[in-house]
Amino acid sequence: MNDTHTCYIIRIDRELGPGIAALFPEFTMTHDEGTTVMRGTLPDQAMLHGVLTRIRDLGLTLIALARENDESERFR
Repeated sequence: MNDTHTCYIIRIDRELGPGIAALFPEFTMTHDEGTTVMRGTLPDQAMLHGVLTRIRDLGLTLIALARENDESERFR
């Protein structure tokens, strides 16, 4: 298992309100052209899968997922 934390950027297709955003306390949120960009650091893949499960269970549309050090330029 990887001992280092990884920063992820997730883009969701719509602007999330404060109620839904509160369900993702590990992320900071910004809005960009009708989407929400979530940035946060997670300790492992299991936590990432938990976040993706929350996104799915809430019926949100995932547009993109990247590690910040790999793809951050695409999300700016």
